[in-house]
Amino acid sequence: FDESGKLIHHYNQDFTTSILEDRSGFLWLGTGSNGIYTAKSSTNNFKPQGYGLDALNILTGQHILGVLEDNSDNLWIGTADESLYKYNLTSNKLEGYSYKTGNAKGLGSGFIAFIFSDSKNRIWVGTLAGLSLFNPETNSFRTFYVDPVTKSSEYNFFVYGAEDDNGNLTFGTWKSPENYIRSYSFNFNE
Repeated sequence: FDESGKLIHHYNQDFTTSILEDRSGFLWLGTGSNGIYTAKSSTNNFKPQGYGLDALNILTGQHILGVLEDNSDNLWIGTADESLYKYNLTSNKLEGYSYKTGNAKGLGSGFIAFIFSDSKNRIWVGTLAGLSLFNPETNSFRTFYVDPVTKSSEYNFFVYGAEDDNGNLTFGTWKSPENYIRSYSFNFNE
C-alpha cells in the first residue's frame, strides 16, 4: 500500500512469514514453502532466492520464519527446516548453523521461530527448545531455558522478542498442547 492506503502491489505466490527491508532498500520476503524472495522496494517486482544469489538457492522450498540484517552486513535467515543461515551481503559468503549437518554450535533447536537484535546489537534466536544468544567472538550460541531442567519444547518454545525504551528485554513463549502464550522479562546480567 502507498501512504494514502492505495494498493500498489499484491504478492500472491505463497504465504509470507517474515519481511525485512535492508539498508540498501531491498525487501526480503520469507515464505511458507518457497524460500526467500527479494525486490528493490521501488519496483515491487519480487524474484525468488535473493535476486539470483546462488548461495541462497539452498533455501528453495524451505519454510522461512525469520529474516534479520545485523550491523555487520549479515542477513540472518531462520527456517523451520533445522537450519539457521548467516549470509554476508558484501562477500556473498553463506554460513549455516544446522542440526542436519551437526553444526548447530549451541542453538537450542533447528526450528527457528524468530531472530531479534537488541539495542546492544546482540542477536537473539528463538527456537523450539530455548532462547539462543549469538556470541560473535566464538561464532557460537549460548541457550537459555524457562525450564533448564527439562529443556523440553513444552516450556521452552520462544516465539517473539521485544525491547522497551529502557532496554528491558521481553520474550514470549508458546506452550503446547494448551495453546497459551506467556511472556518473560530477561535480565542479561542474571
